[in-house]
Amino acid sequence: MTAWLCTLAIGLSADEPASEFKLSGDCVIRFATVEEGQKVLTGDDAFTRSLSKFDLQSRLKNSGLVTLADWKEFVAEHVKAWEPAEIKTVTASLERLSKPLA
Repeated sequence: MTAWLCTLAIGLSADEPASEFKLSGDCVIRFATVEEGQKVLTGDDAFTRSLSKFDLQSRLKNSGLVTLADWKEFVAEHVKAWEPAEIKTVTASLERLSKPLA
């Protein structure tokens, strides 16, 4: 099983408890808080290190001087909480996937 499937974390509002779904074996999918999602998406990694000046300007739709910190702020502001209906839909899909992945 691929590692990314076992480490999926998706933002929930800070007021909601983290939800978990056991996919198979030791693999648990957890819906993270918005704050956790912001931390993951704005962390330094190979993707953020590869962003060029043009990448940042394009993503922020700004031809002026933009920094990686500007982009991270923009990304953090756009992390959204999952609606209960969305969690239900994703969980139903995971339930269907869990048997073939076992």
